[in-house]
Amino acid sequence: MAETITLVADPWCPYNCAKQSQYQGYLLEIAEQAFAKHNIKLDYVVLPWSRAINDVLLGKKTGLLGVTKNEVPELIFPNQALGVATHVFITLKEATWQYTGLKSLAEISFGVIKGYSYGDLAQRYITKANIANGKVQPVSSINGLKQNIEKLSRGRIQALIADRNVFDFFLLENNIANNFRIAGILTKEEIYIAFSPQLANAKRYAKLLSQELDNMRANGQLQRILQKYNLQDWHKFDAPTP
Repeated sequence: MAETITLVADPWCPYNCAKQSQYQGYLLEIAEQAFAKHNIKLDYVVLPWSRAINDVLLGKKTGLLGVTKNEVPELIFPNQALGVATHVFITLKEATWQYTGLKSLAEISFGVIKGYSYGDLAQRYITKANIANGKVQPVSSINGLKQNIEKLSRGRIQALIADRNVFDFFLLENNIANNFRIAGILTKEEIYIAFSPQLANAKRYAKLLSQELDNMRANGQLQRILQKYNLQDWHKFDAPTP
C-alpha cells in the first residue's frame, strides 16, 4: 500500500488553494509530483492557520504548507525554499499613505491574519497593546484575506498586509476590481513545506522534497507548474531581503 502524508494550511492561493478552487496551488502540485515518485500520496486539509500550526507541531498532521522559518522554527525544514513571499501594505487606490517604517504606522490602523509571519513587525509593532487600541486588527479565519479586504473597503481599516502574489490571485479568481494600491513592501521571506518534529519520517520527507525539487527544476517540470499561475522561478528572479 502507498504511504500517505497529510499537509495542512489555510487557503493561500497560488501557493495552496481552497478545496473548491479550480487550482491546487503550486506548492501542492510540486509536493504531489515529488512524493508520487516515491509512492507517497498526499492528503490536503484546510484549517485556520493557527490551528494548522498547532496540529503539525503536535504530530496530528504531517506537514505545513507555506511556512517560514521564523514562524515555526521547531519544524523540520527541507534544504530548499519553495518560494519567496513578498509581504506588502495594501490600501484603497485613492489613499496617499505610504509605509516608510514603524513611525508611519501611527497614522493608520491595519489588518493582519492571526498567526501569520510578518517578519520582525510581530515583535516590534503587532503587540497586545496595539491590538487592544485597534491600531492592529487581527482576524482568525480560513477567509482572513477576504475579511480584511471587506474591512478595508468599508473604511474599518486603512491598510492590510498580504503576500503580493496571494492578493493579486485572490482578486483575479474572485473577479474583484483592483481598486487597491501597494503602499510599500514590509519584507520578503522564503517559504517552505516543513514537517512535524514529532514524526520519525520528517527528515526523510524534507530530504526527498529538496532532491525532487532539484530534478523538477532541471527537467523543466517546475517551470511548467509555475506557468499555470503566471509565476517565475523564485530561484532565478527573487530573493529574501537581508
